[in-house]
Amino acid sequence: MSRLRKAVRWAEQLEQATAAISDTKTILEAQAYRASMAGNYSLEKRDFESALSNLLTAKAVYEKLQEVADSVQSVILAEKIETLATMIKYCQH
Repeated sequence: MSRLRKAVRWAEQLEQATAAISDTKTILEAQAYRASMAGNYSLEKRDFESALSNLLTAKAVYEKLQEVADSVQSVILAEKIETLATMIKYCQH
């Protein structure tokens, strides 16, 4: 669990760094990654409400990215979205 907590902190730092110097796509990718990591951490803590919120955010951002992605990236994003959808269903039950 401490590794997940550290991963969330690193993802937050990545998100802050990209916000200052990166293009829109990279900023969105960092936001989705941070939300995904925070969702995983909350899920491990059994904080389903927070996990659901973060996972829904990550899924929405990945869906936005998929709209502008090329075919290879679109397949990768579709897999991430599918994985998040499964986790979201778990949180809702």
